[in-house]
Amino acid sequence: SHEVKVAVEWWVKFLCRDEGAPPVANAQKKIFGDILYKELEFRCMYHWYPDNSERGSGYRSVSTDDKIDPSLMRAITEAQIHVRCLPMQVLMFVNPGEVKVRPTYSPRSEILYSCPKHAAQHL
Repeated sequence: SHEVKVAVEWWVKFLCRDEGAPPVANAQKKIFGDILYKELEFRCMYHWYPDNSERGSGYRSVSTDDKIDPSLMRAITEAQIHVRCLPMQVLMFVNPGEVKVRPTYSPRSEILYSCPKHAAQHL
């Protein structure tokens, strides 16, 4: 889905923004992005409700708050990326027609993607 693609692009873009974190090669970023895309597509497959986009949003959320999301862990492990390279204290929702992200300590979200309801009918 386009929503999953937008989500993955955000995570790839923000890898290793922390000073002191080891650099990430482009090949590692590609592996990370490919694995994360497959993980999120599978996660959303049976939890995608275009007529009620909030339904299942907790299941489709990706976070690095109290613990790192298992999909992110699989992706960084496969790509051999250090965990310090992930942006921390982040909560992302991948919903039909909308992708939003926010620091876990903030009530304000940044909308990464938004489209009319009818455009998000299929995953």
